[in-house]
Amino acid sequence: MDTIGKDAFVNIIKLTNDIVIITDNRPVDAGGPRIRYVNNAFSDLTGYTAGEVIGKSPNMLQGEGTSDETKSTIRAALKKEEPVREIILNYGKSGTPYWLDINIIPLRNPQGIVTHFAAIERDVTALKNAEFELRHKATHDGLTNLLNRTAFIEQADAEFARATRHGRPLSLITMDIDHFKQVNDTHGHAAGDSVLRQIGTTITESRRTSDHPGRLGGEEFAILLPETPLEAAEKLANALRKRVAAAITPVTGKNLSVTISVGVTCVAGADNDFESVAARADQAMYQSKSEGRNRVTVLTTEKFRSAA
Repeated sequence: MDTIGKDAFVNIIKLTNDIVIITDNRPVDAGGPRIRYVNNAFSDLTGYTAGEVIGKSPNMLQGEGTSDETKSTIRAALKKEEPVREIILNYGKSGTPYWLDINIIPLRNPQGIVTHFAAIERDVTALKNAEFELRHKATHDGLTNLLNRTAFIEQADAEFARATRHGRPLSLITMDIDHFKQVNDTHGHAAGDSVLRQIGTTITESRRTSDHPGRLGGEEFAILLPETPLEAAEKLANALRKRVAAAITPVTGKNLSVTISVGVTCVAGADNDFESVAARADQAMYQSKSEGRNRVTVLTTEKFRSAA
């Protein structure tokens, strides 16, 4: 076999499409090993020049959303001087996130002592984004972009278990569009879809980051409110009811407006599962309908409280 010179290897690493980073072997903790070499592919992806990163830790590329578990796995392998392969989220100089399939191997001298680590990295951002998109489609309603029924119930069961285990408040709002069949019959299903999308937008704009809104099917929606007592949930429900009533949906030269009937309840000590909470919220919602619609009804395990 022909002998390939050192310069040829350097040129291969320099010009390959895969990212190559060489670091010291120590320290693994205290910020991590320091970068000694990066190739052109690194600079092309991250926007950092070699001069901007040499002597710094690869940790500088990590940020919000970078998995602590992944970082811990990599750190443990480096301490043991073992190869490790992971998928990790990093950030470029501009703050743009990217995903890497990173393969780190120890480099040993003729005496077998690890002197450096080499990270061979491949950009898998497109693959991860496609994965996220498929996952999103599986868990979200295609019309409103809210959680679909299956995903909502899964989330609700998890939040119910957490709330009951730790004795934390958990409330539920359910709502149904008033006279929605008339919208479809009078203006057509395309108009009905526009109204549903508008409701989804209004809910999304009204939600807090901790809330979990979903479309349960047809014209029925729900919002799960972790860490929220009943009184606060009632206030949020009334604010949402007013926003829905004030929203305008333009369809075929007309402006449609709709109202919602709303039910509110919270987890109580007698609840053994989320189904009992959901049934109580539905009961309150139908009470709103029976009392004239466009109103919020609160139902505890003891009594109703209704208000337009």
